[in-house]
Amino acid sequence: MSRQHNIAPIVPLKELNLTNRFLFDVVMEDPQTQQDAKAQSDRIRRIHERVCRVRSSEKIGVKYMQAWEERYYDMQDAKAEGITEGRSEVIRALIEMCAEIGLSRKDTEDKIKEKLQIEDAAALDYLDLYWPKQP
Repeated sequence: MSRQHNIAPIVPLKELNLTNRFLFDVVMEDPQTQQDAKAQSDRIRRIHERVCRVRSSEKIGVKYMQAWEERYYDMQDAKAEGITEGRSEVIRALIEMCAEIGLSRKDTEDKIKEKLQIEDAAALDYLDLYWPKQP
């Protein structure tokens, strides 16, 4: 009985996109993978040796660091965006709650400025955005 493996075709390292290169590097940095490379087939050993040669290349190292830095800044931007969206949701919920319990618009403005330490203009912008519209 023959086994069939779902093995993807070998792609030259220079043709990998940055994400695949990063994942490949992560896997190859794993001590267990390195141990396996020494003990396994010639194919794995050759791949491991190739990765080691690529890693020692200054040009590739610079590209890798640039890609890592870009990824880092993208993650920071996403985090800041998430914080901003989360803050808006908190403000929306607070404004809706104040309206539901019958607080005036002015009292709600004072409350969000006090609790969330935001400026007058920002508080008014949020109220204009989230204060329930009168039918």
